[in-house]
Amino acid sequence: MRIRYTLTKFYDWKPIEESVAKLMTPEDIKHALAAGIIKPGANSGYLKQIVVDQPTPGIICVPETDVIQKIVHEKAGVTRAKRVFSRAQAIAHHIQENVMPHLADASWITDIYVEDDDGPEADLFEQHVKPHMAAVSQRTGQNVIDPTHWDRHLAAYTQKATKQDLTDHLRAHLGVEVQKAVP
Repeated sequence: MRIRYTLTKFYDWKPIEESVAKLMTPEDIKHALAAGIIKPGANSGYLKQIVVDQPTPGIICVPETDVIQKIVHEKAGVTRAKRVFSRAQAIAHHIQENVMPHLADASWITDIYVEDDDGPEADLFEQHVKPHMAAVSQRTGQNVIDPTHWDRHLAAYTQKATKQDLTDHLRAHLGVEVQKAVP
């Protein structure tokens, strides 16, 4: 799946100045890493997250395996185990949780839309989900994903959705209101 977006600003990374790095204690580094405001540099030192105030277009590519793994994650979660997650929901949650924290704040999106989608892959879905239906949780002693729910999960995943349907869901989920041109 390929999703296009336009942002008013975005996150980037730049090296932490050496004078600042020298003042940081191991505890400071630990907290900053946990908060996601710094990350290890490729060669050495640390990079800090900055905001670049510049309009920019871009592309998000979401492999179908990531969509399916998001559904598995939702089903295997203790607090969400009864939830049936659609493909559109999985795509929106994946972008919100795995892409946006590194790309931009959702309020900086001026447009986002699904440009290309090959649709659900039922065989791939079965390949990824069925093992979790056979697996038994050590904590609960029950199947990680209840096998009696297979039909509901497959129906939710393969639910017919056009690119516009997916775009509408994504925009609603991220709170993006596209400004219409005034005639």
